[in-house]
Amino acid sequence: MTIRSTFNSLFAILGMALLLSLTINFYQGVLHYLEADRLVASNVARVHLARATTLLADERTNTFLRLLGGSSSPSDRDTAVLAIDAEFNAASEVLSNIGDTATNDLIQGVSRTLQAERASVDHTLATSSIVTAGNAAPDAYRAYGDIVERTIKLRLLLLARDQPSDPPVAISFQLPRSAN
Repeated sequence: MTIRSTFNSLFAILGMALLLSLTINFYQGVLHYLEADRLVASNVARVHLARATTLLADERTNTFLRLLGGSSSPSDRDTAVLAIDAEFNAASEVLSNIGDTATNDLIQGVSRTLQAERASVDHTLATSSIVTAGNAAPDAYRAYGDIVERTIKLRLLLLARDQPSDPPVAISFQLPRSAN
């Protein structure tokens, strides 16, 4: 064995070790990127759900007052309904983009429940007397409260499930989580 063949063997071994090291680092980088991308999507979905929760609380109050005989402009109500539906759709779209069909189905279920409650309230207002509508107000308030609670639980589900495993990634997501 000559010195040249020894050096060639040594360089080949070092080259293979370097390639292996680069491959492992690249793979870990891709995993960190995918995890960060998933966490960003989860944060965006939680922001949409937080906005929907706030708007739902306002709609709950306005619906309660409408059932008790208060007046509200239909344009304001339609604007609020569109805003809430847009927030649910945006959260659902974000989660479907990352492949989270289970949570997406839960959001769709909350949205369907909300639409059914809206239809029930509209039917009550259209067909009932003022006294009957006023008697239905506490039930509608509780139904909207349940929808708000389900939306909050969805936010908490996303928060609990999407805990970053890497310490630097965890720190970068801890600040927005604390702010929210």
